[in-house]
Amino acid sequence: MPKCPECGAAYVAGIPSNTRAHRKYHDEIVHGIPAKPLASDRVIWEEQPYRITVVNHLSSFRQRKRAEKAGVVANRDTGYTFQPYSASEPLDDRNVHLFLLHHQDRIVGLLVLEMRSVIWKCTWEEYQRHVFNNKLLDHPPIWSVGLAWVNRHHRRKGLACRMATEAARFPGIQLQQLGWRTPFTESGKAMVRKLCPEEFYIAK
Repeated sequence: MPKCPECGAAYVAGIPSNTRAHRKYHDEIVHGIPAKPLASDRVIWEEQPYRITVVNHLSSFRQRKRAEKAGVVANRDTGYTFQPYSASEPLDDRNVHLFLLHHQDRIVGLLVLEMRSVIWKCTWEEYQRHVFNNKLLDHPPIWSVGLAWVNRHHRRKGLACRMATEAARFPGIQLQQLGWRTPFTESGKAMVRKLCPEEFYIAK
Protein backbone atom coordinates (compact mmCIF):
# COMPACT_ATOMS: atom_id res chain seq x y z
CA MET A 1 0.00 0.00 0.00
CA PRO A 2 1.52 3.38 -0.98
CA LYS A 3 2.38 5.92 1.72
CA CYS A 4 1.92 9.66 1.67
CA PRO A 5 5.40 11.23 1.40
CA GLU A 6 4.45 14.09 3.77
CA CYS A 7 2.50 12.48 6.61
CA GLY A 8 3.60 8.86 6.18
CA ALA A 9 0.08 7.43 6.20
CA ALA A 10 -0.71 4.43 4.01
CA TYR A 11 -3.96 4.75 2.06
CA VAL A 12 -5.70 3.71 -1.16
CA ALA A 13 -6.43 6.80 -3.24
CA GLY A 14 -9.19 5.12 -5.24
CA ILE A 15 -11.43 4.50 -2.22
CA PRO A 16 -13.35 7.69 -1.30
CA SER A 17 -13.69 6.88 2.42
CA ASN A 18 -9.99 6.05 2.60
CA THR A 19 -9.09 9.27 0.81
CA ARG A 20 -11.27 11.37 3.15
CA ALA A 21 -9.75 9.76 6.23
CA HIS A 22 -6.26 10.38 4.87
CA ARG A 23 -7.06 14.00 4.04
CA LYS A 24 -8.08 14.68 7.68
CA TYR A 25 -5.11 12.77 9.10
CA HIS A 26 -2.73 14.51 6.70
CA ASP A 27 -4.03 17.98 7.57
CA GLU A 28 -3.60 17.45 11.32
CA ILE A 29 -0.13 15.92 11.04
CA VAL A 30 1.25 18.40 8.53
CA HIS A 31 -0.53 21.62 9.52
CA GLY A 32 -1.65 21.07 13.12
CA ILE A 33 -5.02 20.69 14.79
CA PRO A 34 -7.66 23.29 13.85
CA ALA A 35 -8.33 25.31 17.00
CA LYS A 36 -9.73 28.81 16.78
CA PRO A 37 -9.21 31.03 19.83
CA LEU A 38 -11.86 30.56 22.53
CA ALA A 39 -12.99 32.93 25.26
CA SER A 40 -12.03 30.22 27.76
CA ASP A 41 -8.40 30.03 26.54
CA ARG A 42 -5.97 30.49 29.45
CA VAL A 43 -3.06 32.15 27.66
CA ILE A 44 0.19 32.13 29.68
CA TRP A 45 2.63 33.22 26.96
CA GLU A 46 2.27 34.96 23.62
CA GLU A 47 4.64 36.09 20.91
CA GLN A 48 2.77 36.39 17.65
CA PRO A 49 2.00 34.25 15.75
CA TYR A 50 2.48 31.81 18.66
CA ARG A 51 0.83 31.51 22.04
CA ILE A 52 0.70 28.90 24.81
CA THR A 53 -2.43 27.95 26.73
CA VAL A 54 -2.75 25.70 29.76
CA VAL A 55 -5.43 23.05 30.35
CA ASN A 56 -6.09 21.10 33.56
CA HIS A 57 -8.96 19.37 35.37
CA LEU A 58 -10.63 22.74 36.03
CA SER A 59 -10.77 23.62 32.32
CA SER A 60 -13.95 23.28 30.27
CA PHE A 61 -14.65 19.94 28.62
CA ARG A 62 -14.09 21.57 25.22
CA GLN A 63 -10.61 22.64 26.29
CA ARG A 64 -9.86 19.17 27.66
CA LYS A 65 -11.03 17.58 24.39
CA ARG A 66 -8.62 19.84 22.49
CA ALA A 67 -5.80 18.67 24.72
CA GLU A 68 -6.82 15.04 24.24
CA LYS A 69 -6.81 15.51 20.46
CA ALA A 70 -3.36 17.09 20.63
CA GLY A 71 -2.14 13.99 22.45
CA VAL A 72 -3.55 11.72 19.75
CA VAL A 73 -1.85 13.69 16.97
CA ALA A 74 1.42 13.86 18.92
CA ASN A 75 1.34 10.06 19.22
CA ARG A 76 0.73 9.63 15.51
CA ASP A 77 3.60 11.93 14.65
CA THR A 78 6.10 10.45 17.10
CA GLY A 79 5.11 6.79 16.95
CA TYR A 80 4.33 6.49 20.68
CA THR A 81 1.48 4.11 21.52
CA PHE A 82 0.31 5.30 24.95
CA GLN A 83 -2.48 7.84 25.29
CA PRO A 84 -1.00 10.79 27.18
CA TYR A 85 -4.32 12.27 28.26
CA SER A 86 -8.07 11.65 28.26
CA ALA A 87 -10.54 14.50 28.59
CA SER A 88 -12.74 12.42 30.89
CA GLU A 89 -10.05 11.21 33.30
CA PRO A 90 -10.64 12.31 36.92
CA LEU A 91 -8.18 14.33 38.94
CA ASP A 92 -5.58 12.10 40.57
CA ASP A 93 -2.20 12.43 42.28
CA ARG A 94 -0.53 13.29 38.96
CA ASN A 95 -2.50 16.58 38.72
CA VAL A 96 -1.95 16.63 34.94
CA HIS A 97 -1.47 20.00 33.25
CA LEU A 98 -1.28 20.31 29.47
CA PHE A 99 0.45 23.17 27.71
CA LEU A 100 -0.78 23.71 24.16
CA LEU A 101 1.30 25.60 21.62
CA HIS A 102 -0.86 27.48 19.11
CA HIS A 103 0.20 28.92 15.78
CA GLN A 104 -2.58 31.21 14.56
CA ASP A 105 -5.67 28.93 14.41
CA ARG A 106 -3.84 25.62 14.84
CA ILE A 107 -2.43 23.65 17.78
CA VAL A 108 1.12 22.71 16.81
CA GLY A 109 2.66 21.59 20.08
CA LEU A 110 1.93 19.87 23.38
CA LEU A 111 3.74 19.45 26.68
CA VAL A 112 2.33 17.21 29.42
CA LEU A 113 3.30 18.16 32.98
CA GLU A 114 2.47 15.84 35.88
CA MET A 115 3.55 15.00 39.40
CA ARG A 116 5.75 11.91 39.65
CA SER A 117 7.22 10.22 42.73
CA VAL A 118 9.77 7.69 41.40
CA ILE A 119 12.84 9.88 40.93
CA TRP A 120 16.49 9.52 40.01
CA LYS A 121 19.16 12.23 39.83
CA CYS A 122 21.42 11.58 36.88
CA THR A 123 24.41 13.10 35.11
CA TRP A 124 24.64 12.88 31.34
CA GLU A 125 27.64 10.61 31.61
CA GLU A 126 25.57 8.24 33.77
CA TYR A 127 22.66 8.44 31.35
CA GLN A 128 24.90 7.55 28.42
CA ARG A 129 26.21 4.51 30.35
CA HIS A 130 22.68 3.53 31.52
CA VAL A 131 23.79 3.80 35.13
CA PHE A 132 20.93 4.89 37.40
CA ASN A 133 22.20 4.39 40.93
CA ASN A 134 21.10 7.68 42.47
CA LYS A 135 17.46 6.93 43.18
CA LEU A 136 15.98 9.49 45.57
CA LEU A 137 14.20 7.51 48.27
CA ASP A 138 11.36 9.13 50.22
CA HIS A 139 11.60 12.21 48.02
CA PRO A 140 8.35 14.18 47.62
CA PRO A 141 6.77 14.07 44.15
CA ILE A 142 8.11 16.54 41.60
CA TRP A 143 6.69 18.09 38.47
CA SER A 144 7.74 16.00 35.51
CA VAL A 145 7.50 16.35 31.71
CA GLY A 146 5.78 13.24 30.40
CA LEU A 147 5.66 14.30 26.75
CA ALA A 148 6.90 17.23 24.67
CA TRP A 149 5.95 17.45 20.99
CA VAL A 150 6.13 20.16 18.32
CA ASN A 151 4.72 19.85 14.80
CA ARG A 152 7.46 19.09 12.27
CA HIS A 153 7.05 22.43 10.47
CA HIS A 154 7.63 24.40 13.67
CA ARG A 155 10.72 22.63 15.00
CA ARG A 156 14.21 24.12 15.44
CA LYS A 157 12.72 27.42 16.57
CA GLY A 158 13.18 26.93 20.31
CA LEU A 159 9.46 26.30 20.84
CA ALA A 160 9.83 23.06 22.81
CA CYS A 161 12.22 24.89 25.16
CA ARG A 162 9.72 27.72 25.42
CA MET A 163 6.95 25.28 26.40
CA ALA A 164 9.21 23.72 29.03
CA THR A 165 10.15 27.16 30.37
CA GLU A 166 6.53 28.24 30.68
CA ALA A 167 5.53 24.86 32.13
CA ALA A 168 8.13 25.28 34.91
CA ARG A 169 7.14 28.90 35.45
CA PHE A 170 3.46 27.97 35.90
CA PRO A 171 3.90 26.14 39.27
CA GLY A 172 6.77 28.49 40.17
CA ILE A 173 9.80 26.21 39.92
CA GLN A 174 13.17 26.39 38.18
CA LEU A 175 13.71 24.53 34.90
CA GLN A 176 16.41 22.42 36.55
CA GLN A 177 13.84 21.21 39.11
CA LEU A 178 11.70 19.53 36.44
CA GLY A 179 11.74 15.78 36.09
CA TRP A 180 11.75 14.10 32.68
CA ARG A 181 10.26 10.86 31.48
CA THR A 182 12.77 8.64 29.67
CA PRO A 183 13.84 7.19 27.29
CA PHE A 184 14.41 10.32 25.25
CA THR A 185 14.13 10.69 21.53
CA GLU A 186 17.26 12.23 20.01
CA SER A 187 15.58 15.62 19.72
CA GLY A 188 14.21 15.30 23.25
CA LYS A 189 17.64 14.49 24.64
CA ALA A 190 19.14 17.50 22.84
CA MET A 191 16.49 19.77 24.36
CA VAL A 192 16.98 18.50 27.91
CA ARG A 193 20.78 18.77 27.59
CA LYS A 194 20.34 22.38 26.55
CA LEU A 195 18.08 23.13 29.53
CA CYS A 196 20.00 20.99 32.05
CA PRO A 197 23.60 20.78 30.79
CA GLU A 198 25.14 18.97 33.79
CA GLU A 199 22.56 16.81 35.52
CA PHE A 200 18.81 16.27 35.50
CA TYR A 201 16.00 14.37 37.18
CA ILE A 202 14.34 11.29 35.70
CA ALA A 203 10.83 10.99 37.12
CA LYS A 204 8.26 8.28 36.43
